[in-house]
Amino acid sequence: MLGPGKRLGPYEIVSRIGAGGMGEVFKARDTRLDRSVAVKVLPPAFAGSEQGKLRFEREAKTISQLAHPHICTLYDVGSEDGVDYLVMEYLEGETLADRLERGPLPIDQVLRYGIEIADALERAHKAAIVHRDLKPGNIMLTRGGAKLLDFGLARGLAREADVGGPISPSVSTERKPLTEEGAIVGTFQYMAPEQLEGRDVDARTDIFALGAVLYEMATGRRAFPARSRASLIAAILTTQPPAIRESQPAVPPALDRIVRTCLQKEPEERFQSVHDVRLALQWLAEAVPEGTPEAAPAAARRSTRRAGFTAAVAGVLFAILTIVAVSLFLRERFRRPERRVVRTSIVPPSSLPLANNAPPEFSPDGTQIVFGTSSATAPAAEHLWIRALDATAARSLAGAENGTYPFWSPDGRQIAFFADGKLKKIGVAGGPATVICDAPSARGGSWSGDTILFAGRYTPIMRVPASGGTPVAVTRLVQGSEVSHRWPRFLPDGKHFLFVASATGSENVRNRIVVGNISGAVHRPIAPATSQPLYYDGFLLTVRQGALIAQRFDAEALELRGDPIVLSERAISTSAVLTRSHFTVAASGTLLYQTGDLEDETQLVWYDRTGKELGVVGAPQPYSSLSLSPDGNGIAASTSMAASSVWIYDSTRGVRTRLTAGDNDLWPVWSRDGRSVAFSSRRPDNLDVYIRDVATGTERPAAVSEVDKIATGWSPDGTMIFYDALGLASGTDIRYATVADGKSHPYAATQYLESSAKMSPDGKWIAFQSNESGQPEIYVAPFPPTGAKWTVSQNGGIAPRWRGDGQELFFLQPSNQNVMAVPVGLRATPEIGKPVPLFRVRVPAGAAAWDASADGQRIIAAAHRGPESTREPMTLVQNFDVALREAAPEE
Repeated sequence: MLGPGKRLGPYEIVSRIGAGGMGEVFKARDTRLDRSVAVKVLPPAFAGSEQGKLRFEREAKTISQLAHPHICTLYDVGSEDGVDYLVMEYLEGETLADRLERGPLPIDQVLRYGIEIADALERAHKAAIVHRDLKPGNIMLTRGGAKLLDFGLARGLAREADVGGPISPSVSTERKPLTEEGAIVGTFQYMAPEQLEGRDVDARTDIFALGAVLYEMATGRRAFPARSRASLIAAILTTQPPAIRESQPAVPPALDRIVRTCLQKEPEERFQSVHDVRLALQWLAEAVPEGTPEAAPAAARRSTRRAGFTAAVAGVLFAILTIVAVSLFLRERFRRPERRVVRTSIVPPSSLPLANNAPPEFSPDGTQIVFGTSSATAPAAEHLWIRALDATAARSLAGAENGTYPFWSPDGRQIAFFADGKLKKIGVAGGPATVICDAPSARGGSWSGDTILFAGRYTPIMRVPASGGTPVAVTRLVQGSEVSHRWPRFLPDGKHFLFVASATGSENVRNRIVVGNISGAVHRPIAPATSQPLYYDGFLLTVRQGALIAQRFDAEALELRGDPIVLSERAISTSAVLTRSHFTVAASGTLLYQTGDLEDETQLVWYDRTGKELGVVGAPQPYSSLSLSPDGNGIAASTSMAASSVWIYDSTRGVRTRLTAGDNDLWPVWSRDGRSVAFSSRRPDNLDVYIRDVATGTERPAAVSEVDKIATGWSPDGTMIFYDALGLASGTDIRYATVADGKSHPYAATQYLESSAKMSPDGKWIAFQSNESGQPEIYVAPFPPTGAKWTVSQNGGIAPRWRGDGQELFFLQPSNQNVMAVPVGLRATPEIGKPVPLFRVRVPAGAAAWDASADGQRIIAAAHRGPESTREPMTLVQNFDVALREAAPEE
């Protein structure tokens, strides 16, 4: 039995340290070099076992291949009197398991040790070795950082699988496998599902264990706690651990996302290499300030040491850098480097959610990203930011406040964006923005040469000189099948472009990706559309059913070829209402995308005038519009889904009844007597207005023509129905149909966008919205029209609603979605009071999904109730096209 004073060759035992997975460990003194070492001895229980000796032998061979600053170094192997032993460096410190007994680690230490462990695993994986038993007890924390221990269960990997894909196991000894097929080895709390099930393991198995270790470092708790082995296995196979931020709110959301990706059940859903994990942790570490109480002293010590050290080695560094530069030049001159897929995360500025209406866009050279963030009180963009890929943080673009849907100039020196009902441009350094033209209700833009293309909510694609001027239409809406053209994107020739032709302004099976040209002579549908299209080097990229796909696209013949290729099955953030997804691509072969929900789903919620919730109605749905019955008991609602009918919800009993049987019935409006509901329906080509009797179910047309229409309101006596006429040369106009004969009459038809007409209870006034001031505002005008009108809103207004007695108007303020109330006196000249904010409600784009009760004391709204906007980091994939070209080689 070994004890103090005993010798194994030249090594004198000092004391017992503990036991590893495959042996006892002693502190010893190397009598030849007079240094402390750690001696690991194969215990007698294993010494007589052939398998035990083979594992011990394998650990020696494994460690000998892994010279790395964060892997415990092997000095020697030997055998003395039948005792086999390994001699390794002696580490002063404590195991991570011991440290975790005192609670979670500070975030800077979590990231530091995480990066070091990942770096050590990366070295092992490059040597075709998977650890298989990564856990806090096998990680030593020393003054120099983390050290990875105990490769007793390590297993060799097939080298032919080093690039992507699963890695098959191979036996590292020529005698027999050390684990039979299906055997479970490792520590249960940190095992990946495939390990527990006895399936093949690979590098991604260690990534799962690393995720569990990171979780425990950040929270002080195991990712999968359980009372028994059976319940532990069940938890690992079927459940996800609670979010880190539930117990540690100060932890950056990006760390939660990194850990969740590591802990995915299927290996294909995890990071595909520990290199990617290390890069993600490094990006996050650069974004976390070294200002925590435990990080600051260390930072100060490092700064002092660096100051003295830098002066001493400056000349040496210069010489080294010169040699490296020449070597790199020669390598690039004579050998093309291998392109490998690299994934990492882009973290938004601290505590700021990404704005849904300012998604990220790459600069033309792929070195910078522009994106928007919102505040904690509003989902709309409030700040634009620029992030250089070689920078550690983003910088605010001063002068571009409230900017939406930014896009770059071809030379990358300027950024165009939409704000205050205008299209503007600004230099990348910031400063005063220049107005290019009027552009209300933005739906994206693209810049080539001196030409800019842009779109509005219900407009064709418009063209304007980048220097400024009057926009002209370069596409024509196909009446009866298109109400909106949006998200233009130039093709490489600068003449043709891709865009989305929307059938209803929301998700619809007939939305199409279309090719147009700046002369207006081309209008060629090429594919269904559920997101915007992007062109990349012979491919068209888009999102279908949440998956990012690519398909070969001939930019000369303007044709798609071959089959679609799935680039990412992870759900890309997509708004079905906008037909827009959060992804962008650069010519350099870099892809950036956002995952998560963009809040298309809503809940019918009752509020009082203070914003207090009074109750909910029905189940969550992607509601796009609703109308409250005069008695306040019925809610007629439709959704933005491709197959949408009008349903009536009983707010008292909570049940719903189908009102219409169509698959494209939208925008219901209840009559003042409560007997009928008008709605818009496409049958099959034009969007026309119909009337449905609530009691009998009988139906009749109210307004049918070649112009698409959105029903907005009734006259009090039920003889007229008002609607928005879409796709006209003048944009959107207000018209009304007389119910008796179905004849159409104009009410407001100018070069501006007028919409959302609501007639006052006395039948003498119309409340509506118009963008003639440069942004939508609410106006009141007489009926019949005289040309006079009075402004109601200040700083923007949409979707007006009358109180039942006509003495108050309600509307939404689009910048912050406040419900506003305005006292109104309906006399010969209306007396309009000051708008007063009641509360904020988050309703879908378009704002038709809300209404006020007749007494003005309650508000019903289809409200977003989840997180404001996603705080998830963006995923950056460099050289994403490597796999793409393997899947779709040149024809």
